[in-house]
Amino acid sequence: MQAFPVRNKQKSADICQAFLDGAPKDATGTVFYGVDESNMDAWLSCNLDGWLSSRCDFWYIDNSYTDPQRGTYFRVTHNAMQHSGRGTSDGRRFRALGLEIKPWRRAGTHIVLCPQSQSFMRLAGYYGDWTADTVVALNKVSDRPIRIRLWSADKLKLAQTLHDDLRGAYCLVTHSSAAAVTAILSGVPAICTGACVSSRMSGTLGDIDNLPMPYRLTWAGVLADNQWTLGEFRDGTAWRMLND
Repeated sequence: MQAFPVRNKQKSADICQAFLDGAPKDATGTVFYGVDESNMDAWLSCNLDGWLSSRCDFWYIDNSYTDPQRGTYFRVTHNAMQHSGRGTSDGRRFRALGLEIKPWRRAGTHIVLCPQSQSFMRLAGYYGDWTADTVVALNKVSDRPIRIRLWSADKLKLAQTLHDDLRGAYCLVTHSSAAAVTAILSGVPAICTGACVSSRMSGTLGDIDNLPMPYRLTWAGVLADNQWTLGEFRDGTAWRMLND
């Protein structure tokens, strides 16, 4: 197994190494935590379209699915950028996080729009202006005011203000951001325009006046079962759970 961390980013190197430390010596595949120009060649060699069409075995690590655990837990997916959100769970790891699943909100005034970075959107295969395009599409199907959250590299700070924007919100719209997880757990319906862990809990722009409000407990358990601490990387817990 070989890692391709982002060059000159110690955090990326440390997280990749922690995962390697917990893997069997005969494990195979390529490990990434973050992708930029420094490791793009390795990334593209594993992906036919730079996104989800795998041409070799890889493990992708990123920040936790749940915002309160950002910086403490890290998600890992095999041959994909995010988990599908499908599966079963005994719920123990989710309960240990101490997170609440709030009742679905059936009314609200505004739409929260959560863009992601331009570099991420290019990695996802979207080369237009997602924010502008989505505003135009929303205005065609809804007259609700749109509150745009400007992207920031300071994810922790950004996460701290999300609940303020969700207060009184009708729904949240994003491409594949973890902000959708926060919204869904908070009882705010979501729309995801890209494939992500929240897709199966979300609606589409065409559903804007009748957004789905599905049962969430099993899904939340699956999320928690697919994110781990660095200690759980190193002691092999993550590897064992990924390969059960």
